Amino acid sequence: MMEPQDKLREFMCKVTKEFSSPVPGVYLNKQYPCHRDQVISSLIELYIKSELAERMWIASQLGNKYWSTLTVYAERMAIWAVRLKQPELILKGLLALALDDGRFDPRENILIMAPLYHSATKLGLDPKPLFLQTADIAGPCLGPVLRAFPDRPESNRDLASMGYIEQYTSEGFTYKRNW
Repeated sequence: MMEPQDKLREFMCKVTKEFSSPVPGVYLNKQYPCHRDQVISSLIELYIKSELAERMWIASQLGNKYWSTLTVYAERMAIWAVRLKQPELILKGLLALALDDGRFDPRENILIMAPLYHSATKLGLDPKPLFLQTADIAGPCLGPVLRAFPDRPESNRDLASMGYIEQYTSEGFTYKRNW
């Protein structure tokens, strides 16, 4: 019988293999849910259920190499939360940013917070509790950023300031990057 650490290592091997392809731009435009969404959702569930030491180990296995996959997932969740009217997808997007913890560059994570914040308001939610809940389990880099984001002046957290516009296409609601 496998030990819990062995199961965790095996699961992380599957995750990193999944993250290796296709490129993030292709992933952004895939139908929801796709296999990668399911893998990342499973990873997030494991992450939030884990003890601090395990969370740190999980995050260390991802390192800088996979930051773009997690940020694209977060952006997808902002879009799909509105399309499907499922607020829990906003929390999943925020948790993906927490898992990444701004390893590549925290400013990349901050950009993605705007669509998540905006989607929460579109669904009639107060985004602040979602950001605070995520900040509580985030790593040392992004935790304070998540905590502070809802209190930024609107002009420093809205879509335009972060390089996004809201659009409706033949596929439905989406965010378009203009950066």
